Amino acid sequence: MTGLEIGLLIIGAVFFIGSFFVSEKLSSSDMDEIKGLSEDQVKALIDKSLKEADERVDKAISDKAEEKTEEFTVAADKETNNRIMSIGEYADTVFDSMTKTHDEIVFLYQMLNDKQEQMTKLTKTLGEAESHVRELLTEAEKQSSAAQKAASQVRAVPILKSAPAKKADISAFPPLPKKTVAPKTPEEKNADKKEAEAIADLKSQEKAPAKPAKATKEKSADSDKKPDPSAYTKQTREKILSMYHQGYSLLDIAKETGKGIGEVQLILQLFDEKDGEAGS
Repeated sequence: MTGLEIGLLIIGAVFFIGSFFVSEKLSSSDMDEIKGLSEDQVKALIDKSLKEADERVDKAISDKAEEKTEEFTVAADKETNNRIMSIGEYADTVFDSMTKTHDEIVFLYQMLNDKQEQMTKLTKTLGEAESHVRELLTEAEKQSSAAQKAASQVRAVPILKSAPAKKADISAFPPLPKKTVAPKTPEEKNADKKEAEAIADLKSQEKAPAKPAKATKEKSADSDKKPDPSAYTKQTREKILSMYHQGYSLLDIAKETGKGIGEVQLILQLFDEKDGEAGS
């Protein structure tokens, strides 16, 4: 039994007990009639009245119970509907939150994929740059080695020393093809004269007696000094190189420029090789 039914029963019992305290006002004739009834008749009347009272109380309780049951049903349905609506709203809120979280996770995953692709491309670019830098370093090392080798070869070019008792060996140089030479000017004839005088001096030095050891040693020290290429003018150097490339012999070049054969050979060895290396 519910609390409502228990309350209705209590209310009915109260009405039932209170009915005994309510008495109708009877007339004198009614009182005389009651007095004339026997004990059995009075008892039957009381039982009848109690039965009717019980029926009225049961009916009142039943009606009241039905009314309260209906009210409770309506209230319960209303509360149930409210709860269902609240649960539905909460479910919608939870679903929206889950959808938002899912979208955020998908966005983060896509962003991570993009970052991974960027890192892959950057790593590939760095690898290519590293390979290119290594190639450049290797090429630079090769060029540096070639430059050092060329520099060592330039430094290793033998410089002819003017020996006091030896004459320049012209036969050591390969003969160059002769080419048509224009008529000599007075300056060229003067240079030929100086060359002839230089050759005569060399021949006289060969015939001269040997000098003391000390003098020879000093002369050797002087002869060991390398001629300074910068002493030759650019015009003279270019003229020597140009005549050499045109096929003139060393003797013709020496006569033309007024220089010795050894000096011509030195200029050719130094500057012609440098020009060749620069051109390569």
